[in-house]
Amino acid sequence: MNYNTHNSDCRMSNVKFVRGVVGDDSILEEDKPNIVVAGRSNAGKSSVINRLLGGQFAHTSSTPGKTQEINFFSIDDNAYLVDLPGYGYAKLSAARAEKLRKQMIWYLARSGAPIKLLILVLDVRRGSKGLDRDLLDIAAGEGISVVIVANKIDKCNQKERVAALRSLAEDVTSHPETVKQVLPFSAAKGTGRDELCKIIKSIYAN
Repeated sequence: MNYNTHNSDCRMSNVKFVRGVVGDDSILEEDKPNIVVAGRSNAGKSSVINRLLGGQFAHTSSTPGKTQEINFFSIDDNAYLVDLPGYGYAKLSAARAEKLRKQMIWYLARSGAPIKLLILVLDVRRGSKGLDRDLLDIAAGEGISVVIVANKIDKCNQKERVAALRSLAEDVTSHPETVKQVLPFSAAKGTGRDELCKIIKSIYAN
């Protein structure tokens, strides 16, 4: 996939929360492209979404792992940004964590939703692990393109940033046909925000 990102100052219009789903729903049958955002509870996924959309749309919880629904946001009246529940919270029970894992696998592989892109938010300092890698495997099996958002780049000095990005790129080399880009990002400062916006809009913009 070749992303056209030459325009500047990217904006999304008519952003609104539609609803959360936990299973079969008519929204999954619509032909609007689904752009999916996933990530561990401590990777800053909700903050990335809020920075991207320009407001407090995704809820940041004081209890990570609490949200169980798959949340659909309409963007530009042409697509859905889909927020998967955060995962990997250490205090989550094994049964609840497994239920969460199965829910995400169902949505990505069996729901029939028109998924066009998976945005996997990772803490650039931590790399991928566990369910992160499972999601990459699923995306590869389903032919879903992936953009890795290497969040919290602002937490690194220049030397640490170079090393962390190199390590992360090597970490995902097992999926060369799936991972289209590793994007340095800072939800706190906005680094990479416009580029991610343009990548998303290139999927559905005429």
